[in-house]
Amino acid sequence: MTGARRALLLGLLAMMASMPATAQARWGNEKCSLVTHCYAVTDLSGTSAKGAAAYSGLPGGIVVESANVPEYYAGAFVDDEMWLSFPAGGWLEIGLTAGYNAATGGNCCTLHPFIAHAVYVNGKGIQGYEEYTWAYTEASPILQAKIEDPGVNGNWCEYIFNAPSTWVPVYCHTKPYWPAYASRLEAGEEAASNNTRVYNGARQEVAEVTHSGQWVPWYGAVDETVNGNGESVAGVMCIRANPVLNAPGNAQYWAC
Repeated sequence: MTGARRALLLGLLAMMASMPATAQARWGNEKCSLVTHCYAVTDLSGTSAKGAAAYSGLPGGIVVESANVPEYYAGAFVDDEMWLSFPAGGWLEIGLTAGYNAATGGNCCTLHPFIAHAVYVNGKGIQGYEEYTWAYTEASPILQAKIEDPGVNGNWCEYIFNAPSTWVPVYCHTKPYWPAYASRLEAGEEAASNNTRVYNGARQEVAEVTHSGQWVPWYGAVDETVNGNGESVAGVMCIRANPVLNAPGNAQYWAC
């Protein structure tokens, strides 16, 4: 899960966790803190996919309707994102983020594109994690993107769609860190804040890229509102079928 990709903040988080508790109410009854992130996601497990796409001709993809992170200065954030992972572990992801970023400190509400990836080594866990945020680029609230292994050889790329008809690779991996097919696809919202509720609402139109390259809905996907510990955060994070384009995997989600 993408909670691990905030590893660069672990020193800060450990220091904050050791501070005395205050009387202030904490967002999500402490289930959505900087240590324990919250998710409202569509999850397709047990698949074998050449890739995943967030795109439609509406226009659609990942469409952010609102984003406000009052505690951005303390490391709080919201991500509207899509990612895929592999049978042994590791993942690749792409999305839009608001709130804290390491380059500028961030602000409450500006969206920035980002990508991230982690390599899993058997017996050693995650070995190699990278995250890139375009901190000086204000993103459109509509992200059309895909993650795909075009040669089916373990060389995966993250792409952003550039109208009218071009998929631009923003990062490609020149040697195979991962197998040719992903076993799990997820998309939705990830959020974390210690004391103050974040505000975020978005919707997604997603597709699975099959072995033949065909795009199909996420048949068998389920909606989840959980935190990084697997606890339910229903009532804190909400998700339902996408009212604009209702197909398996498409969802609308928000911080309740």
